[in-house]
Amino acid sequence: MSLLDAVRHGHCLDNGRRLRPADLLETDSATGDSALHLAAALGRADAVWQLCTAGGSPIVTNAAGLRPLDVASTPLILQILTNAKTGQSYNYLTHL
Repeated sequence: MSLLDAVRHGHCLDNGRRLRPADLLETDSATGDSALHLAAALGRADAVWQLCTAGGSPIVTNAAGLRPLDVASTPLILQILTNAKTGQSYNYLTHL
């Protein structure tokens, strides 16, 4: 299963597979969305945190020119992405 599919279907991202840089660069062929775009839009704070921790970029743009920061669906996700953009760590678990 691809990383994009795992995020789309709500599967855990750490199911024994380490996230590789190539996984983080995978995009949806129709929209240009990265896994981080999908996780941010779908409200998956757990996945957003995991993807940012693995090196996912909160400022990469999709085909519409939107960043994961632009599609963040909750304040918590926006905070995780903002901190990742500025290089600050953020432990979302303490805020659930």
